[in-house]
Amino acid sequence: MSEEKFRWCIETGDINGFIDALKNIKDVNKELGNGRRPIHIAADFGQLEMLDLLVKNGADVKDNYGVTPLLAAVYEGHVDCVAFLLKNKAEIIDAPNGRRMYECTDLDDIKRLLQP
Repeated sequence: MSEEKFRWCIETGDINGFIDALKNIKDVNKELGNGRRPIHIAADFGQLEMLDLLVKNGADVKDNYGVTPLLAAVYEGHVDCVAFLLKNKAEIIDAPNGRRMYECTDLDDIKRLLQP
């Protein structure tokens, strides 16, 4: 399966295609373009089941380069993905623009998860 099709499976929540692709993926932390790894894409698109499968297959939730998977989920307002990533030890760090992560959302549910 091409990287483009793998990315499409993540974005659209195609679990069967994703599971099929995982059989041929050697590194779930490999960038799929623009410095984004599969876990970033899953977080950005609110694909909680994909996040779970990626973490179970070794995806790193602690990436501190640029926009982390956690920050992507915060920006897009995916409360369930934020909670999942935090449960799996994602670090709450400042956004690249220097703002605190809880300042990057208007959603109270996410702010509660992120505030000290």
